[in-house]
Amino acid sequence: MMYQQAVESPSEWTPQAWGSFVTWLKTNEEPDNYQNIVLTLSSLMQLMADEDVLTAARAQQLVAAMHPQSFPASGNVVSLADRRKQRHPKK
Repeated sequence: MMYQQAVESPSEWTPQAWGSFVTWLKTNEEPDNYQNIVLTLSSLMQLMADEDVLTAARAQQLVAAMHPQSFPASGNVVSLADRRKQRHPKK
């Protein structure tokens, strides 16, 4: 699908494209099937890194994109202690 629809070879794959694909996959597959496919694709990325088709860093990025729940929070993340200081500044 990545090659057929986006005409992207493995060296051109981006985490965003794989994230979009996995989102599409999640809405179009049964939950069990979805989990099996994502596991298989993650293993494929590792195999491609082992065979030097992808760099190890790129393979890790792509695998992380296929598991969006494991992404760290982004944006303005403030600790609770910092937030309390903002609410009650010392005079």
